[in-house]
Amino acid sequence: MNRDIQSLNLRGVSGLYILWRQMDYCAVHDAEHLTAEYVGKAGSSMPARLLRHQREKAINEVPTTEVSIWRSSNRIAKYLEQALLDHFYFPQNRVENVGTRRLCHHIPPAAWN
Repeated sequence: MNRDIQSLNLRGVSGLYILWRQMDYCAVHDAEHLTAEYVGKAGSSMPARLLRHQREKAINEVPTTEVSIWRSSNRIAKYLEQALLDHFYFPQNRVENVGTRRLCHHIPPAAWN
């Protein structure tokens, strides 16, 4: 995950991405707690799409803070996106979002350095 999308060199890259929101520190896991807010796929326009979605998918005026990217063909990205939407709830996805469980991630403090 990286806060600076433009530094990821994604020109011409297609794949799946998840926008995450950093919630708080979890003492149980000794890690930062993130929740998945949006899942999407993109073809070669991934950098522009990510920047737009990161800005547009803000909740309570707070932009999403992190992004995970899986490089793949558009066909595989579409399949993975639908599988995630079928199983997990993404608050910022408006269509085909039938999942009920929240997707979370815990990142230890050392990973940020």
